[in-house]
Amino acid sequence: MQGFYNRLALFTTKRSYTIIIVALFLSIVPLSLLPKLELKTDYAELVFQEAPVYQEYEKYTDNFGALKALYVIIDSPDARKIVEATHQKILSLRDADDKPLVRRMLFKTDKQFFYDYGLLFAKKSDVGEIGSDGPQLIALANTTDLSQFFGEVTNFFRKNSEGNIPQQNYIKQVLNDLHLSITENKLHKTPLPENRKSDYDTMPGMDQDGYFILSQNRLLVRIYPTITDDDYRKYLVFFNAVKEILESEAKKYTAEISYTGAPKLVVDEMQDIFKDAGLITFFSLFGVTFLFIISFQKFIWPLLSIMVLAIAVVWTFGFAVVLFGYLNVVSIVFAAVLVGLGIDYGIHLVQSYHEALCEEKDNDAAIHSSISHNGRAIVTSAITTAGAFFISSFSGFKGTYQLGVLGAIGILLCALFMLLILPALFSSTYKKSKSAYKMRKSMWIRVVHRILQYPKIVVTVTMICVGLGCVAIFNTHFDYDLLKLQKKNSVAVSVEKEITKYGFSSRFAVLLHDKNELDSLKTIVDDLEKLSAVEKVVSIADLIPKDEQEKMATIDKLRPLFLEWKPNKVSGKISQESLIDSLESLLDQCEIHLESALSGIGGNNQQLLDFLDDIVNATEELIEKIQAQDYAKNEKIIVSYQQHLLQQFRASAQKIQQYIDVKPFSINKLPKPIYEHFIGKNNLSAIYIYPKNNIGEEKYLREFVEQVHQVSHKVTGPLVGFYDTLTTMKEGYQRAGVMAIIAIFILLLFEFKSLYVAILTIIPLVCGGVLMIGLMYVLGIRINPANLVALPLIFGIGADHGIHIAHRYFREKQHEIDKIIASTGHAILITSLTTAIGFGSLSFADYQGLSSLGMMMVIGVMCCLYTSVVLLPAILRILQGKRE
Repeated sequence: MQGFYNRLALFTTKRSYTIIIVALFLSIVPLSLLPKLELKTDYAELVFQEAPVYQEYEKYTDNFGALKALYVIIDSPDARKIVEATHQKILSLRDADDKPLVRRMLFKTDKQFFYDYGLLFAKKSDVGEIGSDGPQLIALANTTDLSQFFGEVTNFFRKNSEGNIPQQNYIKQVLNDLHLSITENKLHKTPLPENRKSDYDTMPGMDQDGYFILSQNRLLVRIYPTITDDDYRKYLVFFNAVKEILESEAKKYTAEISYTGAPKLVVDEMQDIFKDAGLITFFSLFGVTFLFIISFQKFIWPLLSIMVLAIAVVWTFGFAVVLFGYLNVVSIVFAAVLVGLGIDYGIHLVQSYHEALCEEKDNDAAIHSSISHNGRAIVTSAITTAGAFFISSFSGFKGTYQLGVLGAIGILLCALFMLLILPALFSSTYKKSKSAYKMRKSMWIRVVHRILQYPKIVVTVTMICVGLGCVAIFNTHFDYDLLKLQKKNSVAVSVEKEITKYGFSSRFAVLLHDKNELDSLKTIVDDLEKLSAVEKVVSIADLIPKDEQEKMATIDKLRPLFLEWKPNKVSGKISQESLIDSLESLLDQCEIHLESALSGIGGNNQQLLDFLDDIVNATEELIEKIQAQDYAKNEKIIVSYQQHLLQQFRASAQKIQQYIDVKPFSINKLPKPIYEHFIGKNNLSAIYIYPKNNIGEEKYLREFVEQVHQVSHKVTGPLVGFYDTLTTMKEGYQRAGVMAIIAIFILLLFEFKSLYVAILTIIPLVCGGVLMIGLMYVLGIRINPANLVALPLIFGIGADHGIHIAHRYFREKQHEIDKIIASTGHAILITSLTTAIGFGSLSFADYQGLSSLGMMMVIGVMCCLYTSVVLLPAILRILQGKRE
């Protein structure tokens, strides 16, 4: 086997220019394929779509269109003007292919619908009160002055011989307010009784004109795109077009517009990622190159290594085009994986090449030495890491399938090109230095040598930490809250939380049901509403009036009375004599009731007795006040009170008159936007289910999904699909991790043909991973969908480091631990620092998902560095001591 690497070294030095020319020429092919590569940002691309939740979701979009809406809050006194002026413009928006961008825009409902059916949606008790109080209301609404008003009140007393007088407290308040108005010569208005204030033309979250509102001047608009996936580019076109129209109109007024919902959150997420990635990539490349130059005192070596790495990445992109044609939000990180792992092979070659030059070998001999000493370790590391990636592609998670395949291909290409092209570049660019190359021992290496003087302490302390890390693993929970991945102080996240308080959350589940099977639909709704994890259920059942027959019977009796009523004009005057006469008649009737009540004192009569006593006293005081003062001076305020009081009854009667001509209800009579929200094609009806608790917490989200699936396994929607996708992602990575470790271990057994050596070699990977989880737990960094992609890279780093140490110790029989640390350990240090700098720069990203990825990578890389150059050598030193 060693002869192969010797022949490879000879080939690279003798055919260096040929290798370089052929490599660059062939790279034109994958470069030409790059424009054909697409990026699909839809999370649906991460999972296989055969599961019922995705089949049902597809059925929903086929029948209803896009489920996810752009939520817009217009905060302005002129919000209604803004939305009315932009309504048709937004609905007419089209994309570059002249296809509609907007499917539906909801900001108000049809007022006429409430005129036609409003009373049917009122409470049964409210309709009952209208039925019992209707004649009384019309009688009071017909009065033209206060004397007639009090005359009607007296008639009510007369008809209710048992003293059961309706609106007792209201009559008393009228007497007191009229008295107070005369006394202070200032109008004291008497509000109508509560049962006269019922609004039959509004619903919760809606004003009297039918606009959806959060508060007085905060109008809520829901705009549904024609887009049925989470494609960032489509969402960006849609959002920018809508925003341009709204912002342009808003400039004419004092208005503040804010946005949230899936389209806005996806656009913000991708824009933040692109912005952060571009800036941070520049600084990370600068930092890596600078570290490379400082470590080897050469500019050309890192430049050549990065050039070879770039060729390998381009080739892998070419394979991505040929094999898949697109990348998803998980597989797109393969380039970062290759940069983190592929550069390691170059660093090990450069380290060995540098050592050989320091030993005063000529250039060809130095190249031969670097390939012969590192070739097998690099190939073993590449095959092991590639095998782990490839095995992980069969984890059952579609997102890791692409990453596994491309990661495996890319790692093998990096190793191949580093062993073939990089030595050829060394040969063709070599220039004899005037000063001899010098090998310097870094301060960090000297520190490691000191630590390794106490190997037992190192191993003991580390194993204790690993044990604590194992405990942390069982207490570490996956963070399902995607809102936490957005940048800090995100306006869209704040607005999302605000609208959730008003019941307009964009995070919900949906269940499809046959529109014509209303009885079973109501049963399902009842079962869902009983669930402890469900806040509310909204369905077509809510828009079917309850007790319709009983309400219609009451309305039918009242209809002629109200439709035939025509209000008389309220008089602009009232005589003192007629007012006093009407009050004295009221007083006489009250005294009759009072005597009747006194004759039967006890039980429930005491309350009536107190009321009649109050009415008698209030009436006597009012009569006395009218008689005692100059009526001419008081008539104006009395007439004002008369206008105020009687107009209220007329308005109340007129409002009922508007709604009394109720027609039999039919679902097909619903306003079109509401109908289309609940009824789709093929007679399917949608049931929308909203969670009660914070579904950002895994236990609450899991509880919600499990409970609704107990009612029906066909429940789908953004929340259920989101849970299924992230759960599949989490479990897929868990399976991939286990499979990768097993694959790495089997390949190590095959390479070293020793169980003992394989176990030692895998220690940096296993212990490094456990220490990483433990440190993350201590620092409060949770694993989330963004940083989960770091795991395969950390596995690769841990395996690579362990293989190089083990290869030097067991294959090359280099049992001097200090020399291994000084050479291979130094290379591992550089590879770890370059990776830490590259990914650590992500920690400064505004997008918290990238920031958590950067922090996780730094922690993981440093843990693997420690277990590779401190823990494993300490174990080897202990075992070596026992053998000696």
